Amino acid sequence: MAISIGLIWVYTYRGGIKTIIWTDTLQTLFMLVALGVTLLLLINQLNFGPENPLVETIANSGMTRWFFFDNVQMGPHYFWKDFIGGFFICIGMTGMDQDMMQKNLACKNIREAQINMMSFAGVLFIVNLLFLFLGVFLFMYAAKMGIDVPVDALGKTRTDLLFPEIALRSPIAGYVGVFFLIGLIAAAYSSADSALTSLTTSVCVDILNIEKHEEKRRVQMRKIVHIAMSALLFVVILILNYTLDLSAIDQLITLAGYTYGPLIGMFAFGLFTKHRLSQYVFPIVALMAPILTFYINIIFGTLKTFTFGASLIALNGGLTFGMLLLASIIPFLKKTPQVTRL
Repeated sequence: MAISIGLIWVYTYRGGIKTIIWTDTLQTLFMLVALGVTLLLLINQLNFGPENPLVETIANSGMTRWFFFDNVQMGPHYFWKDFIGGFFICIGMTGMDQDMMQKNLACKNIREAQINMMSFAGVLFIVNLLFLFLGVFLFMYAAKMGIDVPVDALGKTRTDLLFPEIALRSPIAGYVGVFFLIGLIAAAYSSADSALTSLTTSVCVDILNIEKHEEKRRVQMRKIVHIAMSALLFVVILILNYTLDLSAIDQLITLAGYTYGPLIGMFAFGLFTKHRLSQYVFPIVALMAPILTFYINIIFGTLKTFTFGASLIALNGGLTFGMLLLASIIPFLKKTPQVTRL
């Protein structure tokens, strides 16, 4: 992992955002090729035909249910929880996060950026649909071959480990394994390099105000921040690897609920109100809201009265918006307008 982050640091340092765009394009292509080949291999192994029609078999598999309206209180995948959570995660991840937006900002004009966003949305929908089919085929193949879903050290079922189990230990491991590793490396590098450059940019521009310094000092600051963010990325990956025991998708949704919530709340505050606050209010609120969200989630879970699931991001964003609104009525927290003297 350290070697991978080192390689990512090298090519992001040398090429910047232009290199990220090209490498991400190639990595995404490799990932999609791996996805397509794996799907074809699994379909071939499942022997679909007149006696085993593909569409009917998938429909009867019990894995094509989209809408869950039972157990509104404790059901983590109750439809409206997933819908609201997915709605806000999509806005935060693809519309506000520097990780995604830096590619749109690199476009020549707003027209190109709009085309990029619309084409990205269309491609993402198709890719997500293909991955859902991949999941169905993996479970069907595992059932056919008698392969059990892996469990972790605590005895918890880990459905996200079924793909590597089949790719590395099943009768078709020699074929699927190669493409699985290609797709895994492509997905990991395309995510990590974008995160590294976006973190470096955000820290330099938003926190250190790098534009106020002369060019020589800017270069030095960017180098230091780039190395520091690489080290931080390594540490965070280690911490998550040893502390989280959820499946990959559940981990993503949970973490997004805590990280994107303040972003959504601050965006809504700026969009729907005209209040101006001291710059020191925002980082404090951005830290307090996730902490409150965490404890509220723990309390409700302990009392077994309600499970937020994906809608955790709505709670976090609402708390952020509410605290900012509350701060706007406190005089000493308001931003003092600058007076121009003639």
